[in-house]
Amino acid sequence: MPTYTFVSKDLLNTAIIPDEPHHWIAYSTSTTSNVLGPKLTLLTPSVVRNTYGPALDGAIDWKEETFVIGGRSAKWANLKCKLSRRSGSAREWKWFGERFTVKYESGTGRWTAKSGSPAHADDAVFTVRKHRIFGADDPATIEFALNVSARDMVFLILVLIYSETKRQQRKEKVAVAVAG
Repeated sequence: MPTYTFVSKDLLNTAIIPDEPHHWIAYSTSTTSNVLGPKLTLLTPSVVRNTYGPALDGAIDWKEETFVIGGRSAKWANLKCKLSRRSGSAREWKWFGERFTVKYESGTGRWTAKSGSPAHADDAVFTVRKHRIFGADDPATIEFALNVSARDMVFLILVLIYSETKRQQRKEKVAVAVAG
């Protein structure tokens, strides 16, 4: 499984480096924001094409609530839906006819994304950054199954950055409410 490491703790402004740079494309995120929060996050590939074909770029438009991949955009409301109440944090995301179930596991600090049935192997696993009191923090990483297409990889990076950013925002709101 190719693994990507988020160099900075700020997922919205970081380099995303593959463990095998000679096989996989590196990305970077850059975000414009204002006092209300992020406005636009760009996901930019380090190269225009590699041996597998053209590299796709992407964006999260926080204001318009859309994802953009390779020039094609869609509203989040048209891409995601909450599954049953018993599914907890699980959401289903659709793009290019592919459906992914994305779920956060609080005990492990991991997001998983899988297409098809629940028995299907994970297509992507995003592990959130782990703060260490002593020593260096463990950076956020994302691992992809080998069969994940470049297009789906870009989509899943955007979905997982979006999902983790929203989770952190909810966590901060709760902390402020408890302290207030």
